[in-house]
Amino acid sequence: MSTNGTASGGWERLPVRPAVAVAGVAPGAPPLVPRAGVDLVQVSEVRRALASFGERYLRRLFTPGEVDDCRRAADPVPHLAARLAAKEATIKVLGVDDLQPPWTAIEVCRRASGAPELSLTGEAARLAEAQRLAGLSLSLSHEGDLAIAFVIAMPGAS
Repeated sequence: MSTNGTASGGWERLPVRPAVAVAGVAPGAPPLVPRAGVDLVQVSEVRRALASFGERYLRRLFTPGEVDDCRRAADPVPHLAARLAAKEATIKVLGVDDLQPPWTAIEVCRRASGAPELSLTGEAARLAEAQRLAGLSLSLSHEGDLAIAFVIAMPGAS
């Protein structure tokens, strides 16, 4: 028997199930499929940009709240890199093709529990609203020279 559980060694075909009705969604409407974005940033690149451009770099990419939050850490750069990854992952979820919203229109905040969350303002909020995204979920991590962010957007029933 193969590792996938079939005697023939081929992939087992699973039955196709009919679509499940969702409250508030018209029959025949497109399915509510979550959207995901992920991005990986090199901490050393953020460190290099900070050395070259300093406060101008921070003001262009981060809100004052993000900068203050990151500066509470012994080394703020990995935290800034994770936030930059979150902004890039959010841009991917929003499906921006041409004019990207300002970086500061996407803010990584902290809940009382310490968990990260996204706050969209201005053009970023308008893009999310136009696409009927009901909520964004964010996960951040950094280790060594890498920072990663994963964003999941849940579509809402219009």
